[in-house]
Amino acid sequence: MRVGEADGAPLVALGGEVVQAVIPAVHEEIRRATCGACRWTLDLAAVTYLDSAGLRLLLDLELAARDADQRLTVVPPRRGMALRALRVSGVDRRLGIAPVHDDG
Repeated sequence: MRVGEADGAPLVALGGEVVQAVIPAVHEEIRRATCGACRWTLDLAAVTYLDSAGLRLLLDLELAARDADQRLTVVPPRRGMALRALRVSGVDRRLGIAPVHDDG
């Protein structure tokens, strides 16, 4: 996980596998990085796998952002299992992710 800034707002980039074992630490780090922000970006481009806990994390983050009156922008995974998990579960629609062409 990388935390930075883009256009004056927090940018949190996740990569690899987002699974149950990493969720508590990731959630806490994201909470700290985005606390008080009006808007922030969650970049999932480098995520290769999302299990059900990872999908739940995304839904929890979306709800927390909404409750805090934050605008959350999500950059979807580029391809593969993580992108398919978002599509099949419907989480992509809940997060407002535009359809992305999956090359593989």
